[in-house]
Amino acid sequence: MINLYGILISFSILFCILVAESLAKSTKEDKNFIWELSPWVIMSGLIGARIYHVISAFSYYLARPLEVFYIWNGGLGIWGAVVGGFIGSLIYLKRRKKEVWFWLDLCAVTLPLGQAIGRWGNFFNREIYGSQTSLPWGINVNGRKYHPLFLYESLFDLLNFILLYLLYKRTDLKMGLKRKPGFFTFLYLLNYSVIRFVMELFRQDSWKVYGLNVSLLIPILLFMTALFCLLRISGRRV
Repeated sequence: MINLYGILISFSILFCILVAESLAKSTKEDKNFIWELSPWVIMSGLIGARIYHVISAFSYYLARPLEVFYIWNGGLGIWGAVVGGFIGSLIYLKRRKKEVWFWLDLCAVTLPLGQAIGRWGNFFNREIYGSQTSLPWGINVNGRKYHPLFLYESLFDLLNFILLYLLYKRTDLKMGLKRKPGFFTFLYLLNYSVIRFVMELFRQDSWKVYGLNVSLLIPILLFMTALFCLLRISGRRV
C-alpha cells in the first residue's frame, strides 16, 4: 500500500532543500552545504516532532507503547519539529564552524513551503480538522462536514513562505540591503505563532493539561519571544 502521507512529507522536504540551495547561490556561502546540513535537520526534526506528539497524547501511547514508532500513521507535532530541527542544525553548524544565523535564516525562509505541502498529508490521513461546518469546502468525516484546518494552514503557510521569500530576495547582497542575523528565523516564528493560534481556536482535540490549553499557550509564548528578539535585532529598546 502506498503511503501518501510519507510521500508528501518526503516531497516537501526535497522541495525545501532545492529552494534553499537556489537562495544560497547568490551568497558567499557554499550552496552545496545545504545537502550536508539537511539530514541533521530532518532527523532531529522528525524525532522532535514525534516526541512532541507522544507527550501530547501520553495516555494513549502509555497503553500502546509500540505505536510510538508508527510514524507512518501520522502523529508529528510541528512545534516539536521546529525545536528539534533547530537543536539538530545548531549542533551541526557549531561543529562545522559555519555561520549559524545565515543557515538558520535560510531554513526559516523555506520551512513554510514544506509545511504548506506537507499539510496535505493530513488530508489523506483524515486528521487535523476543526469544528463542524456547513461550508461547501468542509471535509467529510463519518458523514459530517468539518473545517479543513489542514487546508487553512496550508494556505497560510504558503503566504508566510511568499512573504519571507520576497523579503529575503530584497535583502540579496546584490541589492545592497543588509541581512540582519536571526531576522528571518524570528520573523518566521512570529508569523507561524499567529497562524497556529488561529488554527487552535477551531480545533476540537487541542492538547490540554489540567484544563490549560497548551496548544494555545505555546504560540502565545513564542510570539512574545519572537517579537522581543525582532525588536532587539532592529535595535529598538525593549
